[in-house]
This record gives sequence, structure tokens and C-alpha cells, in this order.
Amino acid sequence: MSAAHTPGPWKMDPSFSAEIITVNGLKIASVWSEEDLGASITVDRECVPDDQYPANAALIAAAPDLLAALRLVERGMRQWSIDDHAPEWKAIYDAIAKAEARP
Repeated sequence: MSAAHTPGPWKMDPSFSAEIITVNGLKIASVWSEEDLGASITVDRECVPDDQYPANAALIAAAPDLLAALRLVERGMRQWSIDDHAPEWKAIYDAIAKAEARP
């Protein structure tokens, strides 16, 4: 069994929005853009235990698919009029808002 990713929650560093950190300030990854290559992400190997960084990379790589899946769930919940005050609804809404950098 592979190791688990660094426990969350994770957030963008408020002083340098191109870095992803834990709430304790542990750097998980850096994001930058190169004109010819587009966006690049470097998963930190210095601040994260060796057994966690491959799982962190896998989680970051899966993020677009996870967001797309949450949007489908959100659409289904709206279509079926699922109680939008349920804690599951708030968790989905909050995760989508965080991924879209919305408050």
C-alpha cells in the first residue's frame, strides 16, 4: 500500500500565492508559469517526508478530475433538490469554491 499524502487542509500561501502550504506552514508544492511550457508544479521534497511526496503529486495531478466530479455531484444534488443545508452540500460547495479560488 502506498503512503498517504500530507494531511490537510492545504491552502495557498497568503504571502506568495504560487505556493501550496499546510495550515502549519509546511510547503507542499510551488506553482509557476513558463511562457513556452504553461503552468508547472514542483512538489516539495525538502519539507515533506519522502513517503508523502509521491502521494502529494498524485493528489495534485488528480485535482482537475476531482473538481469535475464534484461539479457533477453538485449538479445532481441541485437537479434532485437535495437539502442544500446538509453538511455534505456545504463540504462540496466549499471544496469547489476553494478550487476556484473563491471566498
